[in-house]
Amino acid sequence: MTRTVKRDENAYARLGWLLVLFGFGGALLWAAFAPLDQGVAVPATVIISGQRKSVQHPLGGVVKHILVRDGQHVVAGEPLIRMEPTQARANVDSLLNRYANARLNQARLQAEYDGRRTLEMPAGLAEQAPLPTLGERLELQRQLLHSRQTALANELSALRANIEGLRSQLEGLRQTEGNQRLQQRLLNSQLSGARDLAEEGYMPRNQLLEQERQLAEVNARLSESSGRFGQIRQSIAEAQMRIAQREEEYRKEVNGQLAETQVNARTLWEELSSARYELRHAEIRAPVSGYVAGLKVFTDGGVIGPGELLMYIVPNSDSLEVEGQLAVNLVDRIHSGLPVEMLFTAFNQSKTPRVTGEVTMVSADRLLDEQNKQPYYALRAQVDAAAMGKLKGLQIRPGMAVQVFVRTGERSLLNYLFKPLFDRAHVALAEN
Repeated sequence: MTRTVKRDENAYARLGWLLVLFGFGGALLWAAFAPLDQGVAVPATVIISGQRKSVQHPLGGVVKHILVRDGQHVVAGEPLIRMEPTQARANVDSLLNRYANARLNQARLQAEYDGRRTLEMPAGLAEQAPLPTLGERLELQRQLLHSRQTALANELSALRANIEGLRSQLEGLRQTEGNQRLQQRLLNSQLSGARDLAEEGYMPRNQLLEQERQLAEVNARLSESSGRFGQIRQSIAEAQMRIAQREEEYRKEVNGQLAETQVNARTLWEELSSARYELRHAEIRAPVSGYVAGLKVFTDGGVIGPGELLMYIVPNSDSLEVEGQLAVNLVDRIHSGLPVEMLFTAFNQSKTPRVTGEVTMVSADRLLDEQNKQPYYALRAQVDAAAMGKLKGLQIRPGMAVQVFVRTGERSLLNYLFKPLFDRAHVALAEN
């Protein structure tokens, strides 16, 4: 006996419709409530974080070697261009010798002015002018000091010897005058008695006249001695004055030369510092670490002018910034601090990860693109420090293209689909 199993042939159809209903309902619920990122896509390029550094030479000159090329990475202090140093080095050597001579001459003149017999190396000169012949030059100045002091001493000694001679003459004249005065007293005494005898007739008249003549001669010699005394004293005073004048002239001469030498030494030191500065800049070095850009010198042996722009150094930075042009109608939705995602389109997009960051700046006023004359707002975004590790091994340079997606919030799929209709509904039935 066979049994017949009853089957509901519509059960599978109902199950199918039920699955479709649940699927559609689930999709509708997802479209209505599932959050989707809302944002704005902005094409951008990598920019320099900070300002690029201009490389110039303050003095100009002849290029000896160009050591870098465009795009080359350099570190701070690395030589970029070597200038021809021959003229600068010769100038430094010449000024160094002249400065050393001026300082030694100044020290010798100071010793002369102070009356010192010794001369020591000026303080700091051995460090400022490390010349192998510095000791020999100091010895020459010592010899010059000795010879000048000896010449002055000999000149003054001659004047003092003249004074001593005059004083000896003065002493001899005093002794002669004493004898003459003694003779004068004796003659006066004899003549007094002789006049009495002559009046009484006991002495011949001619003998009296002879004694008077002798007294007159003695008086004349005394008068002559008195005048000679004045002449000798005047000569001594003049000689003493010449000594004082010569010493004063010598000090004035030395003081004038000393002042002139001091000014000369200061001037030479300033010129030497300038020449050393020029020699130090015979190698133009990188001001910061970064990449060479815009190299404008290409020929060894070429001439560059003072302050001429030679190249730029695009500095390295731990931060990475991008800049894009934001459409004018989207500016109300973008502000600083919004999160962004960036994709570097210059690399293989299947291997290059998206990196996160945030908006750092939106320009306060709209700008005008010089090429297409379209207005825009400048937008800048910076990669998060944590996301920088994802870019290890990639050489990211200024000017590379980046696609930036600025997340402005979340909304559902239904909102995304119907919002344009809702936005137009309030004007759809307007007559004008």
